[in-house]
Amino acid sequence: MVFKADASGPKAPAKTARKVARPRNAFILYRGDWHAETVRQNPGMHNNQISKIIGNQWRFEDGAIKQRYKELAEEEKRQHAIDHPGYQYQPRKPHEKKKRMSKKKLAAAAEK
Repeated sequence: MVFKADASGPKAPAKTARKVARPRNAFILYRGDWHAETVRQNPGMHNNQISKIIGNQWRFEDGAIKQRYKELAEEEKRQHAIDHPGYQYQPRKPHEKKKRMSKKKLAAAAEK
């Protein structure tokens, strides 16, 4: 198994200079390594289905491979702490989440 993930951080720059992305966890690194291959094997499949396939693959993955990705995630977390010393995760507030929801999702949430 070749590990493509590295602890250098996300490939795409953040959309705004103010927002610092969270460090990626082990599964996100794994998913990044397997996404292109899974898409190639399943052309035309939607991204949510691709994620399910990779999620099942991760669930049954060998412990040594999972451990390697956990180590990569820890290294990325350490580097993130060095690059952004005052960083603290701040989840979106409920009103910010509602702003991003589509009208259809808002209607479904109101019915519950």
